[in-house]
Parts: sequence; C-alpha cells; structure tokens
Amino acid sequence: MDFMWNGVFWGIVLIIFGLSVILKAIFHIDIPIFKIFVAFFFIYLGVKILIGDKIIKPAQSNKDIVFAEGDFSYSNEDYKEYNIIFGSGRIDLSKIENLTSNKTIKINTVFGSGILYLKKNSPFRLKTSVAFGGINFPDGEAIYFGEKNISEKDKNTYTIDIELNVVFAGFRIFYRD
Repeated sequence: MDFMWNGVFWGIVLIIFGLSVILKAIFHIDIPIFKIFVAFFFIYLGVKILIGDKIIKPAQSNKDIVFAEGDFSYSNEDYKEYNIIFGSGRIDLSKIENLTSNKTIKINTVFGSGILYLKKNSPFRLKTSVAFGGINFPDGEAIYFGEKNISEKDKNTYTIDIELNVVFAGFRIFYRD
C-alpha cells in the first residue's frame, strides 16, 4: 500500500474530488466519491485477506514495472516498449550512441511516476501525451493534459523516436551530458 502515500496518488484523488464538485455544482450530478472510495477500499482489503499477496505482487521484468520500483537502461536487446504501472521507474536512454538506424521506443506510465534521461544534443523526436497527470520537460515547461512534441534532429542522422504516454501519473525528463 505504498502507492497510497505517493504524491501522485493524492493528486489524482484531489482531481477526482474536484471534478465531482464541478459536476455537482454545474450539472447537478451527485457522485458519492467518498462512499465509492470507502467501498473499493473494503473490497481491496477483503480480496487481500482471501488471496494474500498473490494478487498484488510487485514485479519488474526487463521492460515492465508493476507495483514496484526499478530502473531501465537501453540495451542491445532493443526493447521497444517500457511500462510502469502502479510503480516508479527510471529509464536511461542517455547512453545510446552511433545509431545505425532509426529506433522507436514507447513508454507507458499509468498510476505511477517515471523519469527519462536523454543525452543532450542527441538526435531524438519525442511525442508526449498526458491525461490526468503531468510531464515536466528539461526546459522547465510542464503539461498536465494534452500533447506536446519535441524534436532534436539533424537532417543527416538517424533518430530515436520516443512515444511517451502518461495516464494518472507523473513523469519528468532530464538531459545528461
């Protein structure tokens, strides 16, 4: 239950609470958020008592983090997709050098937090999409809903195409030398 003490979790709870207040005030739609939260909490506890830790077991593979914390770094195995679900992860793409072809990498973060390290002045195209979360960019800009594209590409070089999807999560991007 460490995810309940995560800042992202409480941020999402506050956003959902705020949306319910807006729905009630403007559209006169009453959604009992607190009652639903308490009901799901009791269901969670009941299932955890019946099944134990088998249902929610922290896991990290070479390309997935689920209910855990971990690190990914680029390897020759060319994983094309990394997933962070209900966890925290760091993805280091700063060591990619001497590209012989274009690389495509997809990163998905759902109900968690992530950090992406890129090499400064490396040829990349970054396509980001966020819903009910936030992405902080190296230049200090941040987006909380919508899409943003960044391109650091020379015409005569191969590129790393990165698709970053963030849903109910927080993500930060940093440059490394």
